[in-house]
Amino acid sequence: MTLQESADKFAGAYADTVKKLFIETFREGYGAGYLAGAAAVRNESQNDNEDEGDFIDLGLPSETLWREDFMFDEDLDIMRLAYNEARNYSLPTETQCRELMSNCIAVREKNGITFRGKDREELYLEFTDQTNNKSGKTDAYVRFWVKSDVDEDLNALCLQFSILNPIEAGFHFCRRFVGEKLAVLTVKNKKKSK
Repeated sequence: MTLQESADKFAGAYADTVKKLFIETFREGYGAGYLAGAAAVRNESQNDNEDEGDFIDLGLPSETLWREDFMFDEDLDIMRLAYNEARNYSLPTETQCRELMSNCIAVREKNGITFRGKDREELYLEFTDQTNNKSGKTDAYVRFWVKSDVDEDLNALCLQFSILNPIEAGFHFCRRFVGEKLAVLTVKNKKKSK
């Protein structure tokens, strides 16, 4: 067997292994999202927790009230849900997030971000994720599920803020895999809560 034939044989075996690993990983992630979605449909009536927790009036034009913190699980950790389960809660929309960012002053804190409303009310969101980037710097993120203004069934979005970016440019919406588990932050309308 020539060196080229040996290399081709090795590459073929390696490609099959990578392909199998990719398919297995995809199935597990898809399965988690699918199962979470099925459980969410079964438990939809039980997940109507819109009124749990305290909400903050930041003086926004739409009169949207933001939950004062992420939702927590029974161990008092930030609750992380797959999108199909999280969307049964009153998630903020893209429009509500843009309104929050344009009408409040965002201040980077040591462990999160504070949004200051015009009436001096504050919404503090702690960092939910940390990663190391290619240059070795640690990046921390605030990430939570957001309902798409276009089509919430097809678009699993999250609002993401990175501490390595300037605060004005650090916010952006990104599409996420529906099986990924992210933090849940809820909103409600002031008019409906009276």
